[in-house]
Amino acid sequence: MAAPVSKGEELELHVDSLAYGGSGVARHDGFVVFVRGGVPGDDVRARITKVKRGFAEGVVTELVFAAPTDKAEYDITLRPR
Repeated sequence: MAAPVSKGEELELHVDSLAYGGSGVARHDGFVVFVRGGVPGDDVRARITKVKRGFAEGVVTELVFAAPTDKAEYDITLRPR
């Protein structure tokens, strides 16, 4: 089964949780996407930078909706400025 995303593609995603290492975890049609710069509750636009058989990696290009959480509990230094 081919991955439902491709390198360079931009997606709008909802970040559900954090992975070890600090990347946000989102899903696109059930396919896991690790998003650098996203925290749980954020809605982001992300550019896909790497695609593997079971997951993809991306980076936030736009923060569509910031989660109403205490950002101090997350390391948000990776967010785009």
